[in-house]
Amino acid sequence: FVDVLIVLVGWAGVSGLLAVVLHVVGVTFLESAYLKDWVWSTTPAKIFTRLVFLAVLVAATLWLEATRGTTPGKFAFHLKVVRPDGNRPARAAVLVRFLVKYPGVAWILVPPGMEIVEAVLWGLQGLAWGAGGLAYFFADGRTLPDLLSRTRVVHRGPGEGARVP
Repeated sequence: FVDVLIVLVGWAGVSGLLAVVLHVVGVTFLESAYLKDWVWSTTPAKIFTRLVFLAVLVAATLWLEATRGTTPGKFAFHLKVVRPDGNRPARAAVLVRFLVKYPGVAWILVPPGMEIVEAVLWGLQGLAWGAGGLAYFFADGRTLPDLLSRTRVVHRGPGEGARVP
């Protein structure tokens, strides 16, 4: 949950900053766009915001978990992701964790105007989070992404920093 909040705040900040920078350098495709009911009115603006969202999501979750063994939310609570033997998980395992946690990321690829497909993807995202949380109670404290990627989230010891041994 903390990671999702960080991603949303990061998305808003990065999108706003990039929009200002693009305006300063003379790129105007965002100026004709307006936000109505949380949907951008033009295709270039929609594609732009989706790409920024994907970049922030990948940087804050997938990349940090693959390189540091933790995400900002896990770091705040002194947690790290490990394999059953305690070592850092393979990048493939981290990718599986990411795709199981965020199947809605496919939303980035949905062309504008396909609201039903978007709704199905967001429904799938909700199911993934629900199933992941439910698994926690029946799988010895492991969520669905943990089970499918053969990883575990554990406490970092004092002085371990953000790196997985």
